[in-house]
Amino acid sequence: MAKCLSIGGVMNKMNRVCLRFLSFPNVLVAIGCRVMRWSCLLLSAGWILCWTSLAYSVVVSETTVNNTQRPADDPGWDNVGTLQGSTGVYLGNRWVLTANHVGVGNLALPSGTYSAEASSSIRVANPTDQGLTQWTDLVLFRLTEEPNVAPLAITSVSPPPGTEVTLIGNGRNRAEDLTYWTRSATGGNILWEVSESPTNYAGFATVPGNAVRWGTNLIERDETFFRERDADNTYVVPTSGEVITFVTEFDLANTSSNDLLKGNNGEVATAFESQAVINDSGGAVFVPKPTGWDLAGIIIAVGGYDDQPDVRFNSLYGNLTFIGDLSIYRDFITQHYVHGDLDDDGLLTVIDLESLTDAVRNKSDLLRFDFDRSGVVDQDDRTVWVEQIKQTYFGDSNLDGEFSTQDLVVVFTAGQYEDNIVGNSTWATGDWNGDGEFNSSDFVRAMQSPGFELGPRDTSAFAPINVAGDTVVAVVPEPTATLFSLLGILGLILIRIRLWLPD
Repeated sequence: MAKCLSIGGVMNKMNRVCLRFLSFPNVLVAIGCRVMRWSCLLLSAGWILCWTSLAYSVVVSETTVNNTQRPADDPGWDNVGTLQGSTGVYLGNRWVLTANHVGVGNLALPSGTYSAEASSSIRVANPTDQGLTQWTDLVLFRLTEEPNVAPLAITSVSPPPGTEVTLIGNGRNRAEDLTYWTRSATGGNILWEVSESPTNYAGFATVPGNAVRWGTNLIERDETFFRERDADNTYVVPTSGEVITFVTEFDLANTSSNDLLKGNNGEVATAFESQAVINDSGGAVFVPKPTGWDLAGIIIAVGGYDDQPDVRFNSLYGNLTFIGDLSIYRDFITQHYVHGDLDDDGLLTVIDLESLTDAVRNKSDLLRFDFDRSGVVDQDDRTVWVEQIKQTYFGDSNLDGEFSTQDLVVVFTAGQYEDNIVGNSTWATGDWNGDGEFNSSDFVRAMQSPGFELGPRDTSAFAPINVAGDTVVAVVPEPTATLFSLLGILGLILIRIRLWLPD
């Protein structure tokens, strides 16, 4: 992990780059650098880093009207809204996450506008062993009421280079056509001029008006740009507090952007290649996983060529977006926002699971229970809560992270197996399928994802998709073999329980 305040190598182009953090409203668009009141530091020959208190927006290369509507594979469109003219992300349980330089205020989501709770803001802290500033440029705050929006999961893994991510931000609109520039040096000054004919320096200007829109990009290798020669793929950005970030580049073949990293299709640019611009600060970056999406980052800053046309309003290919890596800050965030914590006590307990089970039985329309983000509260949400959020198995009656003989002892000791008392059973007493009863159907449910006596669950299959688009699949025993083993142990437990119970 490199710090911006260190002198070191940079990108493989003989140009200089300026970084700006985004405190104006945001959008997806290519971003350049503009010298205003920034402190700048030369990193190595030909490059310079500049910081400002401006927010940027998202510009999308192959944009359509659909980019201002939810994507078909929706990572969290309803959770991203307008905040202080920029962008904020609704996590769940009334918690909002944004860039600190954006600030705290009313959040306008597609479902409505919600007020910030007074004195609820909490600045996200840096890890204490990194030698960074205490506080980052990330802030949490709460709303006074809960939007009817599905909650977000925060990734526990930093997305590796080559991962395609989806960015959503509220920013300035993109011009219809590409703009080309020439770049020359005269008397020590760099001169950029608009060209009527194609050049290597191309990008998009922006036009008046803002909109929330989505785009895509690939996670770059930080060594390509900064060559700090360390093992990780992060870079420290000193905005309103230092932030550990990962980087994307606004790419197009045969332009000033590099072609060292390609997607699974062999192309340097994604289908909806995007770059942050004015008004994107605080915007969301999502990473795909086999079972949906995780929130991977928050848009923080941008990098561009030295003296290029105003970076807030012009996006050039080769510009960078710096994204706060939430896998680094997940432990701090979860001290306040715990995904799946329905009673807001900071823990994942059977009380939360029973609350979800009641919502499923009653066909609730409250999306706070919609953990698979399908728009419907159903049994699939229980599966996500048990297997992905709590990271355990159906059958783990005491929720200690394992399905073992001890769980069977507990549920049979409760004495509710096929007791003919309607609806008296809970997860803790054997009702694993959520129908209010403890009977043979609960064992059928447990065997649909067999984990008996396997120890803690292997959660690698729920991790974000890796650079090759592959996923890690855990090896599990054949269900039939596990079932016979379970039935044998059940028989022994029933004998033991009969011996324990009085006549």
